[in-house]
Amino acid sequence: NFINGRLTVATDNMRMYTEDRLNPLPSIPTSPCPDTGCSPCLGVPQEVKYYYSPGDIVINGVFSVHNMGDTKFSCADIVSNSGPLYLEAMIYAVREANNIPGILNGVTLGGLGIDDCYDSDVSSNFIMQLQRGMYTVEDNAGNNELDPRTVEAYTGAWNIPRTMPLAGLMDLFMQPMVGYRATSAALNKKEYYV
Repeated sequence: NFINGRLTVATDNMRMYTEDRLNPLPSIPTSPCPDTGCSPCLGVPQEVKYYYSPGDIVINGVFSVHNMGDTKFSCADIVSNSGPLYLEAMIYAVREANNIPGILNGVTLGGLGIDDCYDSDVSSNFIMQLQRGMYTVEDNAGNNELDPRTVEAYTGAWNIPRTMPLAGLMDLFMQPMVGYRATSAALNKKEYYV
């Protein structure tokens, strides 16, 4: 019900399911946000670390450059595994594709690398805010602002738990997604990801 500007949800009529959408949960999960609310939960854009290189067509990559922070939607120290190297590889590949004559036939390739801080909520929230025009992405010089309509493809995250939510989001936005490392038969469910 929505009465006098207040939304009331009858949770006894709700049913939540496991991520594979097969089994009902015994109870409704609690919110990861504090009782006082948190900015991302309320739709306020969060501060996310990213790399952006402008182009006519932009590809997006989700990488775990930092560890998950102590609080929701926060980041900690830089990770010691391959996350930063995968981001560097994307930056290098975009730069090289633009430098080799005849490959792109006058089209400039851009790149947007997002640090998910080992948390699928960080990348999913960032992408939703970006696609809705609620978050402004600029290059390092602040001269070029990303037009979300130029993002033509997304890559999944490091592993399945962080890639699955992105796959559902890409289905919602009708955008292609390619995984650079995550593998699972669950990503091949054509009834969910068409």
